[in-house]
Amino acid sequence: MVVDKTLYNVLGVEPNSTQEQISKMQQVNAAREVLMDPKTREMYDRYGLEGMKTAMNNENFNFPGFSGSIFDLFNLFEHGNSSQGRSTVNKGKDIKHVLRVSLEELYSGSTRTIFIDCDFVCVECNGIGCHDGIPYECNNCRGTGIDRVIHRVGPMTQQIQEKCSTCNGEGYVMDLIDRCRTCDGNKVIQQEKSLDIHIAHGSQHRETIKLSGQGNQIPNGEAGTVYVILEQQPHATFDRKGDDLIMTMQMNLTES
Repeated sequence: MVVDKTLYNVLGVEPNSTQEQISKMQQVNAAREVLMDPKTREMYDRYGLEGMKTAMNNENFNFPGFSGSIFDLFNLFEHGNSSQGRSTVNKGKDIKHVLRVSLEELYSGSTRTIFIDCDFVCVECNGIGCHDGIPYECNNCRGTGIDRVIHRVGPMTQQIQEKCSTCNGEGYVMDLIDRCRTCDGNKVIQQEKSLDIHIAHGSQHRETIKLSGQGNQIPNGEAGTVYVILEQQPHATFDRKGDDLIMTMQMNLTES
């Protein structure tokens, strides 16, 4: 038996309500906070939930009158719609680099410096993609980043989810005039990066050195991994078989 119904009454649910029903009422109450305020409602109508969140993550942009509970709104709708929302990429793309090394370097060990082209989050726009404005919700996918395409084959119909072609799966778009002039709205810029590669003595041909967090960067995510593949160059004298060195020589009968 429930002793106190005060909190249930605040949410407008019965004591025997399921967790899903309670979570739904939390979403309703959080949404009411935004829509009851003319300023925040205008922001939502213009930019959508994702655009508001992106802007608030930018330290150079603030929404006047926003309370701390607006972050609860983001969390509620992200968790509540996790099965329907778009799958967010949380790691940058990996990079593979083939490093040609000598037999001596593999045997004795060495340190080499490589140069790779790598994506870096744009520091001018903090990875948002625009300077003077903020992204707004994509009208085509309604901020989900997903297009639902229906295919009909005879009497059968099949619904397929595809990446939204309008926003490229981002869920939001921006006006051309608002694009960051440094990254052209791409949120990242490509620059050359140097890495010191430490080759352990006794390394093998086609051995891979893994450098976590040194790959391509993405906004609000982890950098990818760089995989350096050691490729042994032919040696003038020796062939390597595992840990053995084989030398082929031609000699006459008297020398043998």
